Amino acid sequence: MHIPKTAGTSLRQVLSREYKEKGGLETVYEPSQVDLGPNQKEAKVYLGHFRYGFHSHFNKNTRYISFMRRPEDQAWSHYNYLNSLHRLPSEIKDFGDFLHHPYGNNLQLRFISGIEHIDGKEWEVVEIAKENISRDFAFIAPIEEYNKALLLLKRKLGWHRNPVYQLANVQQQKPMLSQADYSMANSVLQPEIDLYHFVINRFASEYLQDNHSNLDLEIFNFENKAFRLLDPYYVRLKSFFRLDSKNS
Repeated sequence: MHIPKTAGTSLRQVLSREYKEKGGLETVYEPSQVDLGPNQKEAKVYLGHFRYGFHSHFNKNTRYISFMRRPEDQAWSHYNYLNSLHRLPSEIKDFGDFLHHPYGNNLQLRFISGIEHIDGKEWEVVEIAKENISRDFAFIAPIEEYNKALLLLKRKLGWHRNPVYQLANVQQQKPMLSQADYSMANSVLQPEIDLYHFVINRFASEYLQDNHSNLDLEIFNFENKAFRLLDPYYVRLKSFFRLDSKNS
């Protein structure tokens, strides 16, 4: 479940390598696929902006993996991202409007609960979202612990490849979130903030129970930095040798 602006594009790199065999990974972003189910129903992993309830399209046991982000930051990042692409609806004039629009109003909560219209019942929906996580999520974590989460996912799912990644789909010149905008977001997003803290505590407990060491994380952090530096050159070299072999 790729909630907007929660490192889903970076996760796609990891999943693509791990499930790269034909039919292993199906991306689901077209509205018809989200609403009616994907064309490929035998894939191992589905990745997309679908919400809770997507599993009802399958006759097999399907569980969710997702990430959450600190709600104030997620809303601000999503607002600036859409604004930079000129994709904001005309009725949204500023960040305050965004926070009261479906694009920005407790969006992560609505994804995880599967309930779109939450006005007046936000706290009831929070409890539904927590129940969904406890029952139907194989994994959920805060992106602020992204590398820890990827290591834990690798162990839980038995991945064979190292889950290194490039930072992707990141705005390089996003304005800073002002104290006034932060306070406004903090007020509007209280239900989602409660769910976010539930996810933080759940992940912390799961991580502590796992057989890991701080050294594992340090090594992975080093490997990922090296990957970010070397991968662009590796891709260029691979493309060069592929073209050279075609011309020979």
